[in-house]
Amino acid sequence: ARAAERERNRDTRRKIITGGLLIEWAERDQRAADFLKEVLARISREHDHKPFEGWTVPGPEVS
Repeated sequence: ARAAERERNRDTRRKIITGGLLIEWAERDQRAADFLKEVLARISREHDHKPFEGWTVPGPEVS
């Protein structure tokens, strides 16, 4: 049971880090911003949409 809990914790941490990296990448690269929008469009459960209400996918500043 402890080993399973440790693995769940590592899995959760990997997901958090991956998500953070994707958001930072989207801030610098329009392809990544578009990819992130596509990923978020695939969320099927209403419960999973709630954390993103009012949030806009970041994108690179166009100068």
